[in-house]
Amino acid sequence: MFKKLSGIIGTTFKLGFGGNAIQHHVDGVAIRNNDDDANMNLVVARPQGTNKDLHASTFADVKERAVLIEFSFNGASPPAGGTNTGKYGICHTSDGSFNAGEIYHDDGADLNLVAPYKMMVLMTKVAVSGTVSLIDEGLYIAESASAPYSWTLKGDGTPVYTGVERVTMIDIPAASVGNVDATTAIPEGAYISKVITKILTGFDAGTLAVKIHGSSDLTVQATTENDALTVGTYETGNYEEVTSSYAGVPRVTIATATSGAAKVFVHWVTPFV
Repeated sequence: MFKKLSGIIGTTFKLGFGGNAIQHHVDGVAIRNNDDDANMNLVVARPQGTNKDLHASTFADVKERAVLIEFSFNGASPPAGGTNTGKYGICHTSDGSFNAGEIYHDDGADLNLVAPYKMMVLMTKVAVSGTVSLIDEGLYIAESASAPYSWTLKGDGTPVYTGVERVTMIDIPAASVGNVDATTAIPEGAYISKVITKILTGFDAGTLAVKIHGSSDLTVQATTENDALTVGTYETGNYEEVTSSYAGVPRVTIATATSGAAKVFVHWVTPFV
């Protein structure tokens, strides 16, 4: 045969009598089956070494472009392999051979390092606290190529309510008397857009007033703007500004009554300026 093989005349090079073939393709190189009627998989090692950016990637490399973090650990006390089978975790504090910011996959027997790189993405299903701290349900990107990789939060999922009207409801159960407060405070700079009081059972006496209870009280529906004795719906529109002294929880004050029930809805918004 030939002392040196630098090429073949045809476009297909078959490996063995029944093996797959390497074939020329207009876009590069194709791996074909023995009958040349289907493509086959090409198995390669995971990229490594100085020129790894030029290497072919495995499916594992593609999947681990973005990693779901489901556990974390201190390098001084890593979990045993098999504790979190099939899951990815992060070392939050360096110790021993484990560096903060490194990611590990538990394959059921061992913890295998998934070496982070700049631009790698991770998402969390747990909160992480240590040298590297991450919020639960966060999306992070590595902004450094070396430990601890500068994992940086890219949006924490917290909704922005500026310009969106919000509603706080105060439930006044039967036989409530005195002050009934909401659990959510209305901040400085917000505006009360309207207040709706729905009398479900008429109170047997007295009045009902709605205020924003801060260091001072801002009345947003006066006793004269509803009839606590009569079943019905009473709406007050005002756009009252909640200044620093008024910032606080909505408060409903029921005077005198010993029976009756209502629901109060305080609508408010922090506007764009």
